[in-house]
Amino acid sequence: NIIFSKLQKYGINIDSGKPILLFSPTWKGTNIHDATDDINQIIKETLRLVSEFNNYNILLKVHPYVYSKMSMEPQIQEYLVSDLFDANELMGVIDILITDYSSIFFDYLVTNKPIVFYAWDNDLYLNERGLYISKDELPGPIADNIEELVALIKNINDVIPVYKNRYEKMTKEMVPYEDGKVTKRYID
Repeated sequence: NIIFSKLQKYGINIDSGKPILLFSPTWKGTNIHDATDDINQIIKETLRLVSEFNNYNILLKVHPYVYSKMSMEPQIQEYLVSDLFDANELMGVIDILITDYSSIFFDYLVTNKPIVFYAWDNDLYLNERGLYISKDELPGPIADNIEELVALIKNINDVIPVYKNRYEKMTKEMVPYEDGKVTKRYID
């Protein structure tokens, strides 16, 4: 797989026999030059996912505003996707996306694969930056803490069907032309 080879160049080894779970939190705060992400929390939660889910490849893709801080943390280097790696290339190979309020989930809708929202800081985020979409419109389950997140992933096959209608609605609204033939139509 070309994507796996590219990841390997950045120090990430993928077991091709396991599905891939991508944890992709957005940046926190109100100033892009001073993101307030809790690096230790992201590390701790990533390592928790690794310990809980040895049946998955775990990847962490942080926002470019916090990547430089995160790249200095040795305990997550084998999971941290380089800022130079195009997130869109990851979308085709990952099997579950975990995110909070990141717009990455819009890009991932075209895969028709599970999205789990991890909104532990919903009130804070809502007050600082606001949301474009209400929680009851999101196309996947929402976890308010790491325990709920772990439980949702462990039961992903039972949980995701509940959100099928929301997922389809959001796909039709946000990525209606993404059917794999957009470039051909554009060229034509």
